[in-house]
Amino acid sequence: MMTGESNKSEPGGIKSPLLGKEDADLLNDESHRPRVITPFPSPKLTDLPMFQGDHKESLYWGTYRPQVYFGVRARTPQSLVAGLMWLGAKDGKTVMRHFCDNSDDLKSFGWREHNGIDFGRQELLEQDMILETSFVK
Repeated sequence: MMTGESNKSEPGGIKSPLLGKEDADLLNDESHRPRVITPFPSPKLTDLPMFQGDHKESLYWGTYRPQVYFGVRARTPQSLVAGLMWLGAKDGKTVMRHFCDNSDDLKSFGWREHNGIDFGRQELLEQDMILETSFVK
């Protein structure tokens, strides 16, 4: 340490005669310290009484399969899954449709009606075919 320099740092900061000023400033920078995330001390929404009983049972089966044109499953980890798969033609080749993919070149697809609980209707438009699916429980 040179004469006249101080190794003092901000309260709670790092000070060392072995570190240069730039190194000490970098280590004292708050953005490099790990964040502490404390969960909010409240019950999970799914554990509240309003989400139990008949309401919970009404949501057990549904269209809970993302990234497929149509898929149904239960809300359990090892659920049976069901879905839709069809064959189409593209550039003289037969192609299988199941997972949503932009390269499928469907004119449009998506839910036209869906109440999020027990009913849904969708249309898939592919070149010269209109495929309509429904979900009712």
